[in-house]
Amino acid sequence: MPNDAAAESVIQLMKEATEANLEDTYRKGALIELPPEGDLLMTGDLHGNRINYQKVVEYASLSRNRNRHIILHEIIHALTLTVDGRDLSFQVLEMAARLKTYFPDQVHFMIGNHDLGELLDMDIKKGGNSSIKSLDRGLAVAYGEKKDEVRDAYKGFLASMPSAVRAPNRVFISHSIPQISHLSLFSPDVFLRPFEMEDVHRDHYLYRLVWGRQLTQEASDQFAEIIDADLLITGHMPVEEGYSVPNTRHLILDSKDKNGCYAVFPLDKPLTHNDLVQTVRRIRTNQRVV
Repeated sequence: MPNDAAAESVIQLMKEATEANLEDTYRKGALIELPPEGDLLMTGDLHGNRINYQKVVEYASLSRNRNRHIILHEIIHALTLTVDGRDLSFQVLEMAARLKTYFPDQVHFMIGNHDLGELLDMDIKKGGNSSIKSLDRGLAVAYGEKKDEVRDAYKGFLASMPSAVRAPNRVFISHSIPQISHLSLFSPDVFLRPFEMEDVHRDHYLYRLVWGRQLTQEASDQFAEIIDADLLITGHMPVEEGYSVPNTRHLILDSKDKNGCYAVFPLDKPLTHNDLVQTVRRIRTNQRVV
């Protein structure tokens, strides 16, 4: 049965995690700028995969590795629903929000297209299922009449997520990269400015950033030049093998299923593209893929 006390607890958790996002020590505007020490564990899209989430958090071992950072993104909207059509990805979102409150300057998020879709009330269809209705069914069972209040708290948390992350060794990390036709929306300092959700629309840089699907060498080269980076890491694209190397600058990670991958790399030394690819591991086995 739905529990009002549980709903109120989640609403409070989301407020605390939202505040932690906004007060992140390494945040500048809508950007996380990581320090030149320690390492970074980078995930791809998780889409509510609880097993993969728990494994990467276990690998991160943040309490024992105080100079380690982890980036989580695209947590909501599960690709596999319950038999009665419920999306339970909100459970993983709550787990990640709690992790942020425990390790506020080691856990970081990036907004993705499904997060933005949730904020803009866009119904994203996957396998014929409605993202809005499936999540609503899951929340109705968990929180009953409080489901809309809980969902609003989730939205506050999603809206507080940064747009991108910059590592000190010239690695730029975002959910995706824009189409070449939309590069005019970007500049070296666009990520340093906070954004308000009421300003986000189809011609806003954030929308074009998270929905881009252009993977050519030319697109990566031009975007990297604009943002002054050498290497790019993104998610967004479903990748059967869990990772993909579409060109000589770019690494794509996908963490959503049994082939899901993550990468963990140092922040205190230069990296080549090959160095970066060598850090990719399979989540379920923790073995290098290269």
